[in-house]
Amino acid sequence: MTYTSVVETLSTTTSTSLTRDTAARIIWAALAGPGDPRVGALVAAIGAEPALELLVDGPSSAVVGFGISGLRAQLRACFDRAAAVESIRASAESGYHVLTPSHPDWPVQLEDLRLASPLILWVRGDPAVLSMRSVLVTGDHDSTGYGRHMAIDLASGLGARGYAIVSGAARGIDHAALASAVASGGHPIAVLAGRVNTRFPSDRGALLDDVAESGAVISEVPPGATPIWWQFARRGQLMAAVSSKTIVVEASVSSDALTAAEYAVELGRPLGAVPGSGSDSTVAGYQLLTSEFGASVVTSQHDADWL
Repeated sequence: MTYTSVVETLSTTTSTSLTRDTAARIIWAALAGPGDPRVGALVAAIGAEPALELLVDGPSSAVVGFGISGLRAQLRACFDRAAAVESIRASAESGYHVLTPSHPDWPVQLEDLRLASPLILWVRGDPAVLSMRSVLVTGDHDSTGYGRHMAIDLASGLGARGYAIVSGAARGIDHAALASAVASGGHPIAVLAGRVNTRFPSDRGALLDDVAESGAVISEVPPGATPIWWQFARRGQLMAAVSSKTIVVEASVSSDALTAAEYAVELGRPLGAVPGSGSDSTVAGYQLLTSEFGASVVTSQHDADWL
């Protein structure tokens, strides 16, 4: 069950127009976790297809210099020819855009992640919006009415100023920001931890359909794959990297939004925080963002625009 046999099967059973490099990147996305720097280093050194052939089919001595023997063992244990063929076929037949770094609509700002940069993206909607200046608006899932009001106001106002609105499509602040961008005629970008064609829960599925109509829904996970818990943290990294700036609206100290904020700081992106509505949890999160993360105070659309 070698990589070569995958290519041979595809050439005889499907009319996919995907390049061999794209096919290799699809298999990488199915086999290795998004953002794995070991994979990034190997692909950067010799290319996606040669790297996959080397790890799946090559002699053990060939990869010693990269220090990835553990990755090789992991790949050989889980590589499945039929599953690899199906991932490629599903991508080719999905009707979604499949972007690699050579694609003209590839968002070049993702290269700031260096070896953790995505190898491939699946996009529903218009991939060109990924290259717009954009702002990540995110926060707690269990948000207050005040927090949702601020997310709606910021998303609509910044959209009118020419920003694409990025968020994670979770409930609460994320949902409010994306729905506001859709309703105000803006360009929303939903970043998913799971596959790009997810429709669960049903209310999020309807919102994502609307997002794809006026913006883009993106994922690093192949169609049909199931997300793993740590991929939600990776989503925070991807959201921060694709965005020009990040604004956190209501976040407790345990909020997933703080992961995105931390990555924004690491990437040198401007970071803003909206003061909480007065609850102990949101006040603590706001204080952490301003004191430890260096976030600027955002109380209006103007503050967010000038961040």
